[in-house]
Amino acid sequence: MITKLQQKQRYNLKSPCSRKPARESGQAMYEYVLATSVLIIAFITPLPMLDNMSLLDYIVAAFKANHSAYIYASSLPS
Repeated sequence: MITKLQQKQRYNLKSPCSRKPARESGQAMYEYVLATSVLIIAFITPLPMLDNMSLLDYIVAAFKANHSAYIYASSLPS
């Protein structure tokens, strides 16, 4: 049977890479919040090159135009 002292000694013989790393929590959450907020700002900011439409409005308008063209084409007789 292995005693606690032997367990400690066996743990100390392990390589430094096998030990648990220092606690690093929370960094990913800050990166996620920052990236998400940058994307949201990019989608809702009006752009002068799009006639002061936001990128989100431009994408929605493109989908509406394509959908109405599809509906028109599908309503034509074969």
